[in-house]
Amino acid sequence: MRWPGDPTDNHVKNMNSGLRNFAPGVQMTIRNSSTHQLQGLDEQAALERLSALSLLAQWVDECDLFQAPDQSKGPEKT
Repeated sequence: MRWPGDPTDNHVKNMNSGLRNFAPGVQMTIRNSSTHQLQGLDEQAALERLSALSLLAQWVDECDLFQAPDQSKGPEKT
């Protein structure tokens, strides 16, 4: 997934870099901690986490999807 636009543009570079860091951070800090904690969240904390997840989902929805080449076959032999 890549942020749309010219990959040499500073805004596009910053969005791609930020998303590469933000997405795993959200996964590790919000999803994983919520799964492994036994206590519930208060309303404010839950809304803040939901807002972060919603923002990530909006940005991911705006990204372009690129298919990586299939590396499982290895280099072709001639």
